[in-house]
Amino acid sequence: MSDKCAFEEVHSQPPAAQQKNLETFLHEQKDIPHSLPSSPDFVKLTNIGLLTNNSIPWAVVRPESALQVSRIVAYLVANRIPFTVRSGGNNFFGKSQISNTVCIDLRSISFCEVNNDGKTARIGGGILFEKLISDLQSKGYSAVTGMVPPIGFVGWSSYGGYGPFAWLHGLGHESILGAKVVDWRGCIVDADADLLKGIRGAGGGFGVIVELTIRIFSQGNLLSGHIIFDESDTKNTVANICRETERQLLRDPAESLYMAPLFIVTPLGKAPFCQVMWLHEDQEQGRREIENITKLGPFVHTTVKNTTHLGAIDDFRDNFAMPGMIGNVGTISVLSLTEEVIDVIAHHVDIMPNEIGLGFAIHSTREAPREAAQASCFPATERHFMLEFLGCVDSEEKVKMTDKWLKDFMEAIRGTNQANILPSTYINLTPPGQNTLRRAYGPNYGFLLSLKKKYDPRGVFNTAPPFVTLASEEEFLFSKMVKI
Repeated sequence: MSDKCAFEEVHSQPPAAQQKNLETFLHEQKDIPHSLPSSPDFVKLTNIGLLTNNSIPWAVVRPESALQVSRIVAYLVANRIPFTVRSGGNNFFGKSQISNTVCIDLRSISFCEVNNDGKTARIGGGILFEKLISDLQSKGYSAVTGMVPPIGFVGWSSYGGYGPFAWLHGLGHESILGAKVVDWRGCIVDADADLLKGIRGAGGGFGVIVELTIRIFSQGNLLSGHIIFDESDTKNTVANICRETERQLLRDPAESLYMAPLFIVTPLGKAPFCQVMWLHEDQEQGRREIENITKLGPFVHTTVKNTTHLGAIDDFRDNFAMPGMIGNVGTISVLSLTEEVIDVIAHHVDIMPNEIGLGFAIHSTREAPREAAQASCFPATERHFMLEFLGCVDSEEKVKMTDKWLKDFMEAIRGTNQANILPSTYINLTPPGQNTLRRAYGPNYGFLLSLKKKYDPRGVFNTAPPFVTLASEEEFLFSKMVKI
């Protein structure tokens, strides 16, 4: 298909005609499952996990192969129908589903094939953490993931990918070794070095990622779970947890205990707790490290146990399933948990309203190896802490109150030493308007725009982060077709 035919030979039709023709096309594609708003499974398919999204796409199309994705993209582009791509089970800002568009849901493309070298695997563009780890673990392997089972690996990893394995194996984007992409013409292409660099940090902004080749590793049993404290001395407990998290990150990776502070209001209350994971063979040493963590505050209980990677994320799901929440989220990254930053965190966690779903979490990673940093457009290559602000509650009436807490908290962090605050923010948690492409991608900004012009000259994938959330009017010069 030539560049010309998709946009210059087809005149734009009225939306009603586009929708009718789309339904006719989908009806003719007997081998491609799809769901319309009138379909019984439509509501279930459009559930985005956490935040309520009232957008109603014209259709959810569920391809089962790269060839089917190719066919769908070619039709949508030729008929000037904007579309979004969904590769997982959760989306904070609802941008995987937009009214009067088509949602290409990749979750049926969920294969996992370990290559003969035993060091890499080919995975489908819609595979979720739970299936990926289940498939790999059955063969004696594992891969870097986050902790929430229904999150899609591609969307998580390609925009950064924080998680408990980052301290040993790097962030998710560092595990990406190859990719197959359906481009704006509907062609299936193997990503070259430049496109791979763009995918590692800017994800699906250049095409539909239908397959990745990722690095895998052997992983035996591990220690994982939560350490829970009483809320009678919240301020001091939170401060101690933050200091210990910084100390562990600075240690030798072969000896450190992964810590992810989680200060989240659950049905059991707002008691401080921390996710820990020991990935090393010497589990007795791990238990000693975990015992030390219990001394950081008035200790109540621990769920830490000897388990597997899959068991650890299953436990996390069982403890934190809170669907149907509404509200806002935000993120700021800092180089260090300084005493100034810790004071702000401890104060705002202490005064956090006691509303289920509200919370704050700290993610972290070590400095990226030079080669990995140069092969990615992910800008935060320094050792740093990614702060996650969760202003999520169960009713509209509570949002105003929780929004004030969230905004005051973030402003207080922004008011700390500016040299400690990174200009880049984690794309998956950055709301529209909270950052800019130029600031978020820094020295890679020019590369990002040139790559966009090369691989998506008509702006077909402008509905994908980071463009849908961060791009300005001037940066949307590629096409007005999908301006949201």
